[in-house]
Amino acid sequence: AAVGLAVWMLHEPVWGALRAHPYFVARDVIVRGAGPLLAPEDLLAWLGVDERTSVLDLSPRRVRARLETHPLVARATVRRDFPNHLEIQVREREPVAVAVLDGLYYLDRNGQVLTTVSGANERDYPVVTGLATDGDPGYQTWAFHRVLRLVRLCERSGWTGGVSEVHLDRNRGVVLFP
Repeated sequence: AAVGLAVWMLHEPVWGALRAHPYFVARDVIVRGAGPLLAPEDLLAWLGVDERTSVLDLSPRRVRARLETHPLVARATVRRDFPNHLEIQVREREPVAVAVLDGLYYLDRNGQVLTTVSGANERDYPVVTGLATDGDPGYQTWAFHRVLRLVRLCERSGWTGGVSEVHLDRNRGVVLFP
């Protein structure tokens, strides 16, 4: 009983001292697979990892779950090696089109809006126009998904030199601009 009481009383101070000890500070953090829309620094900021973070606080399961909530991360794997090594491998969602809403946004192949367009990704993507920004988000995702399927079918068939713009019009339907 005395040993159990001692363990119970000393658990929190000992654990706190271990977490604060410089030996366990995450000095060797490697991020692979980030880019072109994500930088490794963005992911570390998303996780809240800085120069004082202990590897004891970076549970691989929790870090992976947190990374997979990021809108640009499709999948993540995390490996922790003691005393101070953390390796993160991410698979970033790839933009395949640009949507014109209240601004310009990248879309992934499933029709999900990723992030605003920046100069970091210079590729020429098809542009999707005509959807209202105040519409139902579920309908918007469904419409983007269907439009991107149509763009993929056009590119596979080779009957156009590529799709430049897809306009969704309430009266005329879908208008393709090669």
